[in-house]
Amino acid sequence: MVLVPDTRYDVKNSQIWELKYIKDNEDPQEKIKVAKEQIKRYEQDQKFQRLTKGTTIHKHIILAHKDRVEILEE
Repeated sequence: MVLVPDTRYDVKNSQIWELKYIKDNEDPQEKIKVAKEQIKRYEQDQKFQRLTKGTTIHKHIILAHKDRVEILEE
């Protein structure tokens, strides 16, 4: 999920949220690695760069486990 500022307002922040579901037999570190790679691709997208120009980009990874949720700041 990518949140970009509404240009009608003086917003200084943009956000990228990447959601990963972790199955019991999966390595969370591998999912985090994949999430970081996807976030990097979003950041490199020309349209994203144009829409977020002049803002601080906050990056988050949501790890959803069967019984809990973790939010990591990248």
